[in-house]
Amino acid sequence: MKQFAIASSAALATLFITATSFANTTAPSPTCTVIQRGALGDIYNAEIWSLYPSYAVRTPHEVNTGYSSTAGEKRALFGFNLSPIPAGSLVTSAKFYAQTYSSTAQTVRAHRVLAPWSEDTVTWNNLGGIDPTTFTSFVAGGSVWQQLDLTELVQEWVSGISPNHGILLEEDQYGKTSYKGSAHTNLSYRPLLEVCYTAPKGSIGDKVWFDANADGVEDASEPGISNVVVDLFVDADCDKVADAGTTPRTTATDANGAYRFGELEAGCYVVSVDDATLPLGHFLTTDDEPLAVSLDAGENVSDADFGYVTYSSIGDTVWLDSDADGLYEPETGELGVNGVLVELFHDGVLLDSTVTGNSPYTGQPGFYLFDTLAAGTYSVVITSDNFMTSGPLAGQEPTADPDGGLDNVGTVSLGWAQDLLDADFGYQLSCGNGVCGGDESCGTCAVDCGACPPVCGNGTCEVGEDCGSCSADCDICPPVCGDGTCDASESCGSCSDDCGACPPVCGDGTCGAGEDCGTCSDDCGACPAVCGNNVCETGEDCSNCAGDCGACPAVCGNDTCEAGENCLECPSDCGICPPVCGSGVCEVGESCSTCSADCGECPPVCGDGTCKAGFEDCSSCSADCGACPAAAPGTGTPGYWKNHESAWKVSSMTVGGKTYTKAQLLDIISRPTKGDVTYIIAKHLIVAKLNVGIGNQSSCIEDTIAKADAWLKQYPLGSNMKENGKNTPWTIGQPLAETLDNYNNGRLCAPHRD
Repeated sequence: MKQFAIASSAALATLFITATSFANTTAPSPTCTVIQRGALGDIYNAEIWSLYPSYAVRTPHEVNTGYSSTAGEKRALFGFNLSPIPAGSLVTSAKFYAQTYSSTAQTVRAHRVLAPWSEDTVTWNNLGGIDPTTFTSFVAGGSVWQQLDLTELVQEWVSGISPNHGILLEEDQYGKTSYKGSAHTNLSYRPLLEVCYTAPKGSIGDKVWFDANADGVEDASEPGISNVVVDLFVDADCDKVADAGTTPRTTATDANGAYRFGELEAGCYVVSVDDATLPLGHFLTTDDEPLAVSLDAGENVSDADFGYVTYSSIGDTVWLDSDADGLYEPETGELGVNGVLVELFHDGVLLDSTVTGNSPYTGQPGFYLFDTLAAGTYSVVITSDNFMTSGPLAGQEPTADPDGGLDNVGTVSLGWAQDLLDADFGYQLSCGNGVCGGDESCGTCAVDCGACPPVCGNGTCEVGEDCGSCSADCDICPPVCGDGTCDASESCGSCSDDCGACPPVCGDGTCGAGEDCGTCSDDCGACPAVCGNNVCETGEDCSNCAGDCGACPAVCGNDTCEAGENCLECPSDCGICPPVCGSGVCEVGESCSTCSADCGECPPVCGDGTCKAGFEDCSSCSADCGACPAAAPGTGTPGYWKNHESAWKVSSMTVGGKTYTKAQLLDIISRPTKGDVTYIIAKHLIVAKLNVGIGNQSSCIEDTIAKADAWLKQYPLGSNMKENGKNTPWTIGQPLAETLDNYNNGRLCAPHRD
C-alpha cells in the first residue's frame, strides 16, 4: 500500500486542495475533483465499539480501529457523498486519503458496508452489515497519510450497480490506529476522496414532419420533411433563450425528416428550425419553436419534434348550365358568370366574401376562391341579392351546387392541405320549359322562343354576329394567336407562339431556364459554399475550410494544447509546467529529497520522540512537540500577502477550476482591478485561501470560498466582465467579493493579524 509522508499540515492542504498531484493528464482528459467536507460533497465518519454495542460514539474529530480494555474492538466507518459526480460517469481513478497515527505495525483491512448508516446514530448493533471479504488493506505505523484505491467501488456506486453505503476499517487484536475525522477544525487534516472521471455525453433529436391532421402529434402515416435546417444553441443560464453571440451547431433533416445532435455535455440548449428552409406555405402545429431543452449527463432527448402543415382552399366557378345537366362544360360553350357575390361561413359566422371574375389561371369568367383556410366544415352561399332584377343571376334557378341541395348553399368539409376546387354552382333561366309563353320572347327566353336574329348596327354584338360580319357591333376582330404576328395586344404571356417565350422572372418562386443560384438565389436557392476559392462564404468557417477562412485561433480551456499555448499561459490545456530544480522556488513536484537547492534540506522525521529546536514545533510535529495552543495566527490583507512572500505556505493554488503558480498568484493580487471585475473577486479569494491555509478559523467563510470558486469557473479570470448593468453576473459576484474582503480584514470569525 502506497503511503505519503507529509512534512506539515500546510503542505498537505496545498497538495490536496489543488488536487494536481493526482490528475490524469492523458487525452481525453478526465475531470478530477476532491470530495471533502468543507470543500465539495462530503465524507462522513463514525466509530463503533463491541463492548458498548448500543452506544453511538461521538467522534467529531477522530475515529479509531483496534482494541482497548474499556471499549473492546473499535471499527471505523467512512461514507461518501458523491453527488458532484454525474451518474453514469466513467471513473478512471478514485483514491481515499486519511491522516493516520499508529504505534504498531498492524494490517488494517477495508470492507464494503452493505446497509445505510448515520454518523450520529450508528452503533455496533444497528449497523446493517458488511461484506466479510477484504477488498484492500494497508499496514499502519507512525504518523502518515494512508491511501486506499476505491476505483472499482466508486465506479459501481456512480453507475448504480451497487448502493453507496461507504466502507468499514478494522484490524487485529493488538492493533490501534487513529484517523483524523471530517469534523476536524483544520481542513487540511480532514479525509478526502480524489475522483477522476469522464462524464457521459448526451444527444437531442429527432424529427420535422408534415402534420396532416394538425393535431401536434406525429402519426405513423405522416411523412417527414427533408432538408430542413435545424440549429442548436447553447443556453448557459437556462433561461430558455439562446445565448447572444454564440455560434450554433447546425444540421439538416434526412429523407425521413429526422435530425440529431450528438456528443452533448449536460446543460441547457435551444433547438430552432430555420423557417427559410421549410417548403413554402408551411406553419407550425406543435407547441414551441424555438424549443428549450434541459439535458442531463448522458441523457438522449428524442422528442424534440416539430410539426408543420399547409393551409387549404375552396373554389371555384359559378356558371350558366345551358343544358341543365349539372355539369360545367366550357367546351360546349357554357360560360361562367362574373359579378356574383359569394360568401363563406364557418359555424354560422361570416368569414369572408368575394365577387366572381375572370380566373387568373384560365382566363374563364365566373371564378371565385377562398384560400388560407384551416381544416373544418364551411358553407359557401350565393346571396339572394344576385337574383334581383339588376343582379347577375336574375331569372336564374340552380342546377348544381356542392352538396346537391340546389338551395344556393353548399356545405363542404375541408381537410388540412386540401384544395377543394370543385365547389361549383350551376344556373339556368327559369323559362327553359320548352314553351315560349306570352311574357317570353327571343330576347327574354331564347331557350323557349328561339334566338333573336341579329340586328347589325344596334350597338349590341348578338348571336350570329361577329367581328367579321358586323364590326359596328362587335368591334374590330382581335388578333389571332398563332398567325405568326405579335400584335400590339399580344405578349409573351398571352401568345408565346407569336411573341416568343417570356424571359425568366427572378423572384416568381420558379427556377426557370436561364436562372441559376448565381443569377437568382431567390428562385434557385443560394449557391453552396466552395472551399478553396479564397472566399470565406456562408457555411464555411476556420474549422471546415481553413484555406478560405484561415486557421482557428488557439482556445484556452478546450483540453487541447494547441500551437501558441504553453503550460505557463494555459495550464488547463497544456498542464502545469514541470518544476525546474535550481530556480530558487520549491514548486509542486519538488521536495527536499529531489531538489534541496530549492526546497532546502529535509527536516527530521516527525514521530521519533524528540522535538528538535529550529526544525520542529507543535504545528509541524505535535507527536514530538505536543499540541499547539489554539491561538489563531490572524488574517492578512492583500497588501500583507504581497509584501510577505515568506509567509506563504503554498507554491500553487486552484482558483475557479484553474491552477496558478505562486508567481502568477502574486501578479493577480498585485495588479490594478479597475475595469475587469473578475480580478477583484480573484484577489480576495486567493487571500482568503491563504488566510485559511495558515490555520485561521474558516467556518464562516468556507461556503463563500466555494461559491466564489464556482463563480470564477463560470466567468473565468480575465474574461473582461464589467460591473455595471442591472442583470450582470457581478450582481452575484460582488457580495461574494465583499464577504471575502471582510474576512481578510478580520471582521468575521478570525481576528486580523496585528
